[in-house]
Amino acid sequence: LDGAENVSRPLDQDNGNAVPPPTKKRKRASSALQQQRAAATPHDGSGDDVQRVYASLADEPRVEASPAELKQKYSHVVRVVAADSSDFSLMKAVKVEMYCPSIKAVEQFVLPAATFRVLNRSKSAWKTFNDIPSCNQKKILEPEPLVILQPSPLPPPTDAAPPRRLQRAERILSQRTQRIILVMERCFNNHNQQAVLRTAELLGIQHVWIINSPGLKMKNTTFVANKRVTRGSEEWLTVRKFEATSECIKALRDEGREIWVTELSKEAIPLDRTDLLQIPPKMALILGREADGVSPDFLLAADKRVFLPMYGFSDSFNLSVAMAMVMQRLFALCPEARGDLSVEEKSHLRTLWYSQLAKHDESRELYSRYLLHPPPPLDDVRGEDKDRVPRISRRLHSRMKRQQDESEEHYQLRMQEEEEEDGSDHHH
Repeated sequence: LDGAENVSRPLDQDNGNAVPPPTKKRKRASSALQQQRAAATPHDGSGDDVQRVYASLADEPRVEASPAELKQKYSHVVRVVAADSSDFSLMKAVKVEMYCPSIKAVEQFVLPAATFRVLNRSKSAWKTFNDIPSCNQKKILEPEPLVILQPSPLPPPTDAAPPRRLQRAERILSQRTQRIILVMERCFNNHNQQAVLRTAELLGIQHVWIINSPGLKMKNTTFVANKRVTRGSEEWLTVRKFEATSECIKALRDEGREIWVTELSKEAIPLDRTDLLQIPPKMALILGREADGVSPDFLLAADKRVFLPMYGFSDSFNLSVAMAMVMQRLFALCPEARGDLSVEEKSHLRTLWYSQLAKHDESRELYSRYLLHPPPPLDDVRGEDKDRVPRISRRLHSRMKRQQDESEEHYQLRMQEEEEEDGSDHHH
């Protein structure tokens, strides 16, 4: 990189201290600081806050280093300063700032577009430079309305197999239950709440009721479903929310449901005592808050109190783990609870699910023909081995595979050296 006309500056402009690559907390603090500055000072396009500049960069010196050499010296792209085109696919050169961990500062130079595209955080820097909202921002700012399918008078096509995703949906629909519903009362951590939603959906629960915490600042309370946590499970559940515990108890009684609460008092029945437990035709399982459990109102209204036996020094399970284990015990006690949705509810959910699975006009037209004539369900919802992909990014998967191979290689070399030493000692 010698010969490039680089400009180095520390990231923290206020106090002159160099800072490491941004963490989540630093990003939030930096964003808040930028908003305060923008509100306090009218922007005139001058100063260090460089605006979008599209101009020819042919006269400026370029760094012709390979992407591997750049990644070795710089950790990531901090921001884009200028580009010769507003089109990401057509630009030839781009001026960027990259963070250098060795000097704890950023350096500015011009790169060929092909090199820039493969660098860490290049796409996010480009989106910020062009004021392009991210995928999550688009979902928040411009949520796409769901197009509800209407049954088609045409029958399903006979010259092709039914779409596999519809067959998978029918299999899942046939395993859903309304006999047992889940109630989460005043959950404190939103990440726990989302993990519970994902686990409940996988176990076949369809109805989840949530009692919000009035006046309590919930940890991680911004409920933008984190796909890394929920895997989209919230889209397939019927979620009902309440503001007060008494309101939820009344709704449960109106539906004629028994109330089972999870707690650790001496009155609670262990879930391994199957002789003392019988699943009623309609019941609700109540999960309390992580810190102090279910509320006194639910304890008074409870028809039964149950708990999971524990055999270790810790005195509690994680919320989603506890829910999963309790639900497994309940389904083991009552396997006939699976697949007991009414015909009307199945039809309603089928319409919603098919509408969510249809991503374009062609699939909407096709799926609408199956609403009145659903395809046969799959025998197994698991996909083929060849179609199974890692639940992580390709870059991270490649890095983990490379590290695993290196560890294995180092282990083999160490074993070989030890064998050679043992052979030498035996010879002597």
